[in-house]
Amino acid sequence: MKPTPPLLMPKHAALRLVACACAIYVAYLAQGIVQENLAVATYGWNGEKLPHVVILNLLQAVGAAITAAILNQAMCSRNDEKRSDPKSEEKDAVIETKRSTIEGSLNAPIWAFVLPALSNSIGPACGVVALRYIPYPAQVLAKSCKMLPVMAMGVLVGRKRYATAEYLCGIMVSLGIALFALFKPHGGSASRLETDNAAFGYTLCLVNLIMDGYTNAAQDKIHDRYRNTSALDMMFWMNVWGSCIMSTYFYGFTNIGSNTNRFVLQHPTVLKDMALFCGCGIIGQLGIFYTIQEFGSLVATIVTTTRKFFSILISVIWYSNALITEQWMGVFLVFSGLMGNIWIKQQKRHKPKKKND
Repeated sequence: MKPTPPLLMPKHAALRLVACACAIYVAYLAQGIVQENLAVATYGWNGEKLPHVVILNLLQAVGAAITAAILNQAMCSRNDEKRSDPKSEEKDAVIETKRSTIEGSLNAPIWAFVLPALSNSIGPACGVVALRYIPYPAQVLAKSCKMLPVMAMGVLVGRKRYATAEYLCGIMVSLGIALFALFKPHGGSASRLETDNAAFGYTLCLVNLIMDGYTNAAQDKIHDRYRNTSALDMMFWMNVWGSCIMSTYFYGFTNIGSNTNRFVLQHPTVLKDMALFCGCGIIGQLGIFYTIQEFGSLVATIVTTTRKFFSILISVIWYSNALITEQWMGVFLVFSGLMGNIWIKQQKRHKPKKKND
């Protein structure tokens, strides 16, 4: 018998997976609607816009750090209760190695999170600002194509070799983006953009992808080097450092913070949208964290990838961002390439196991 049979029951596992997927879908679909609205909405009689949408990333980082700290403390308390049980003495060593860095365990040093927190602050900020220049569906589609810079850097820097099918998936993604960007419908949220500067908007998305790529690589390196660092520890310190970096920049070196404070005082109704944006982001982060821990990164990748397609669909319906036939073809090509890439990775993951048998 396994030590934790209830968690391995197929019916319970299926229900938990459905709950996680629903939490991720609902949280990020709602956040997408709020984010698109905050980027283009006007407030007050003079139609003033939120001056600096990047402030949303600071608010979300603060909320995520607080949430991670609370959950970390709750998990430690639960582990302490289990340790008081005489039957759990054999598990004490395992529990100790998984204790939070917040309690001072020998996990990754806190300075190890500085650089990935910096890149994680710059990347999402560029993605949010891009909404001032390109419609939300275009931003989601562009940010979905992380595999392209990863493959390019793998070939140029890491001298990696990819299978023919992987290159075909990359070509499908590239063609899909080209189709979506070249054919532009009129109306919808595109008419509410601050300025129709698609080139700058896509450039910001490219910076976002590059920063995300570095963040993921740095996080993987931390996990490989410091095995005892949990996902909640990562979530906590990444957001703590991100909050410190962004607050220092926004309030110490620029007028972003003071301008946002003035805007909120003049238009307090924006606080509702800000709180909803942060709350949805925190729930989404927790959903992804739990999915990775319980079902693996492949399942989490499939859920988040398909979620992005529905984000585009919701934006089309909610904000009347009508897409023409060529753009729908581009969306189909992009997500077909992404799902094909996920399938290829799954096949590669199973190959070594077959050889060892």
